[in-house]
Amino acid sequence: MTRRSLARDEEVKLMVHCAQLYYDRTRELSQADVAGRLGINPTKVSRLLRQAQVEGIVKVDIDPPRLQRLELELMNAYDLKEVVVVPSGEDRAHDAVGKAASEYFLRVAQDDISIGLAPGFSIQRMIEYLEHLPFCGHRLYPMAAESTAILRHFYPTQLAALMMTKYLRESEVEAYTYRIPNRPDESRKWPEYKAFLDQLVRDRAFVELIEKASRTDIILTGIGAVARPDAALAAFYEAYDLSPGKCREMGAVGMMNYHFFDAQGRIITSRDYPELGPMETSMVRIGLNEFSGAAKSFGRLVIALAGGSYKTEAVRAALAGRFFNVLITDVNVAEGLLSEVQSA
Repeated sequence: MTRRSLARDEEVKLMVHCAQLYYDRTRELSQADVAGRLGINPTKVSRLLRQAQVEGIVKVDIDPPRLQRLELELMNAYDLKEVVVVPSGEDRAHDAVGKAASEYFLRVAQDDISIGLAPGFSIQRMIEYLEHLPFCGHRLYPMAAESTAILRHFYPTQLAALMMTKYLRESEVEAYTYRIPNRPDESRKWPEYKAFLDQLVRDRAFVELIEKASRTDIILTGIGAVARPDAALAAFYEAYDLSPGKCREMGAVGMMNYHFFDAQGRIITSRDYPELGPMETSMVRIGLNEFSGAAKSFGRLVIALAGGSYKTEAVRAALAGRFFNVLITDVNVAEGLLSEVQSA
């Protein structure tokens, strides 16, 4: 055996001994402690530990906390840019998800961007948790405009106005709105109302506003569960003479930005179900195809908020439609989504 090979053997032995001492959890020795035990310089200990990893003598196994594991598994299973999973009880899911979304927004937002706001109670809670936003040049766009007379929840136009109050310098933020008259109760007035809306949506300024809204850098949206409507979805049913039963008969399991979709992520429209006609002809909505396009675009975020196990079916369907690329949810939905993946 040559002198060089002998020296190499001694170095490997020292490397292994060094690693055994340092990574032994029962001893909890620092690198300086290891150096003292072996009678070598702490700098050499550091070098030996690095070399042990390079040569595969020491293999680092990252075992993240449970929620982080769920996030990573969801990202991989559904090809998402990012996932945030928070613990929550079923009755406080909106609060937990809204708070997590407010923290996420602060992390990803920057000056001079446009933000689209779609309906959702979790979106409202997110905005309520935001305080003293330092950003300049934000442009806030509602992603839909409602036309019902009774306000039972925050519509996107109200969400934009509410969010504007959260900035330190409101004068450097712009919030837009769509002025659509209330839908008439009398059927004889419908032709006149529809003619007015048709003219409005062809107005050049209105069209430009819609186009800007459809190109926002960040879209924030809730996901509604058809079978168990929250306040926003219940008001929607009431306004348009719909019900969970009627919508389930159409195959709908979820709703985003006032668009229904089925379990395969297919958008449901009045072409197949004429009873959706009154709703479609009395509001302005950015389409879910635009959401999908944004989710596939480099640098754009479509952030979906949904918590509570009853939302699992709707979230899974929205994932099938590729309507978003970032999910902020709770452990109940996360585990529900992964259970089906693991059993497939």
